[in-house]
Amino acid sequence: MKALKLLLYPLCVFTLLSACKDKLPAPDTIEAERTVIIYMMAENSLNRFSANDINEIRQAYGNIPQNTNLIVYVDNSSLPVIYNVTAKKGFVEWKAYAQDQISTDSTVMQRTLKEITTKFPAKHYGLVLWSHGSGWVPQKRSIGIDNGKNTSSNSGLQMNIPTLRGVLETLPHMKFILFDACTMQSIEVAYELRRVARYVIASPAEIPNPGAPYERMVKPFFSIPFNAEAVVDEYFRF
Repeated sequence: MKALKLLLYPLCVFTLLSACKDKLPAPDTIEAERTVIIYMMAENSLNRFSANDINEIRQAYGNIPQNTNLIVYVDNSSLPVIYNVTAKKGFVEWKAYAQDQISTDSTVMQRTLKEITTKFPAKHYGLVLWSHGSGWVPQKRSIGIDNGKNTSSNSGLQMNIPTLRGVLETLPHMKFILFDACTMQSIEVAYELRRVARYVIASPAEIPNPGAPYERMVKPFFSIPFNAEAVVDEYFRF
């Protein structure tokens, strides 16, 4: 079995060596170098922090290189929306949903991510999963909460890690997955995701409610070749 390399930071990187009102303007059909998707499951007590992180991304969209895509899916106390973020145009609403959906439902996540990866094809993909997380805590082992009520309640559907793996197996292989969520760095989670991503970046402990400093992290998201340590360093310095 090939070795699993572990960088021992408070925020850690696993190198996995196994490898409606819908608005749908036609995207550039040329294959991009990298598409990074931020999937924000914020229909819970983290609702208000989603707006803060969107503002941080706005501060940094000038760092998005040409021939790359940054796609932000947001489901908070409002109806879900998908933004296409570029250095040239900033935040552009690409799709606005006419009805709410449960973003932690496996069918919804698979359909949404499949649509994005199809419409924004790339040589490499990165995925940020933004929400609450319980890692491999007994009886939970989950990522995300969606209460289905557009409120700040934490009573709602969570996605367990094996189900997440099943969703990601239907998508293109990810260059990296960043969990902007608590307690998602563990051997069990890494093992579950060993075939769907090269790098799993996460924290073994709780993280502050504000989450990742996106104004600092957008640039390393698009580093060529991808520099996982740079992502970790920016988060850790923050």
